[in-house]
Amino acid sequence: SSDYPLRDVYKRQRPNCTVCPLQAGCYASKHEMAGSFPVRTKKLVVRTRHFAYVIPECDNHLWVRKRGEGDIRENLFEPFLIEQEDPAGLNVSDVGRKMLIDMSGATIEFLGNEKQRLTHQLIFFSFYRLKLNEKLPIEGGNWVSTSQLEKLAFPKTVVSFFRKNLYF
Repeated sequence: SSDYPLRDVYKRQRPNCTVCPLQAGCYASKHEMAGSFPVRTKKLVVRTRHFAYVIPECDNHLWVRKRGEGDIRENLFEPFLIEQEDPAGLNVSDVGRKMLIDMSGATIEFLGNEKQRLTHQLIFFSFYRLKLNEKLPIEGGNWVSTSQLEKLAFPKTVVSFFRKNLYF
């Protein structure tokens, strides 16, 4: 028996089998293979994705939507999201088609990028401000006063971006 915690006993490069409480029944110790475990059976494939967040803005209000039930980000709010195959910039007509709104008089401005690394994917985010002349009805979300934004829950990447860009 040993007073060593297992994290101090087992180090892959130099396992300390002599003080390990599991040594008696250990296959790796008996066959002098302790440095060969654990074995990873498959290499994790990391998928790369490109998301564009379009932030519709009008009269100190931003348009946001609430993520739905069953979504990994359920109940979090976000601006209009467009997943892009090609990470090239967006233009007003592309955005209008995606949002199903008339873009007359609208301007779009690139604001910056963020990146998020997860175990299974690398996500590149581009943020755009969409200046509108009026608060158009955009399906799936609502207009929120910029003074109320901090009361809503957003994904970490969006919060980081909003803080850097003085939305809150």
